[in-house]
Amino acid sequence: DPTLAEHNKPYRRLPQLALTGEHTLYGPLESIWLSDFTRFERQTSSSIENITGDRLHLAPALTLPIKKAWGFVEPRMRLYQTQYSLSGVETLPSREPSRTLVGASLDSGLYFQRELNIGHQSIQQTLEPRIFYNHIPYKDQSDLPDFDTGELTFGYESLFRENRLTGYDRIGDENKLALGVTSRFLNQDNGRELLRLRAAQAYYFSDRKV
Repeated sequence: DPTLAEHNKPYRRLPQLALTGEHTLYGPLESIWLSDFTRFERQTSSSIENITGDRLHLAPALTLPIKKAWGFVEPRMRLYQTQYSLSGVETLPSREPSRTLVGASLDSGLYFQRELNIGHQSIQQTLEPRIFYNHIPYKDQSDLPDFDTGELTFGYESLFRENRLTGYDRIGDENKLALGVTSRFLNQDNGRELLRLRAAQAYYFSDRKV
């Protein structure tokens, strides 16, 4: 799009390499691995708007998921480690900035169900309350470039995510409790979902700064 301002032009990823996985350590204890290496390139006429370089992001986690027919509980701790190697950094204090954060979350929910008869159709209705707590401390990240950060489209699932932002250049600080409930209406003959109703509310114990 030739009408885009230069500072709005997207970066090219040359290349982007990602590795993710899960591994059972002992009993229900699991490790989760997330890693991403990306080289960001963009050509503009202004060197101020042409910060480019490499980003290595590592986000390993330890989790203890307990899943039963009646519900689930999943505590998790995650390390966020990001390292850059940059060029064109006249507007930043360092060519090789880094960030380290540790976050913790607790996700839990219950499953209830009952049978209904509507006309000649057998319906199964579920009721699924959910509680999610997430804590990521605040850290000033203004010394880092912003290659691909964005805000999530607001919706039910966005209230139950660890990082409220997309990309890896910013990790959103958060001290939040989210309460939600889902009710599904399923056709018992074929299992098809006929209707899904959801409602949720988030409570923030401190202001978000990032």
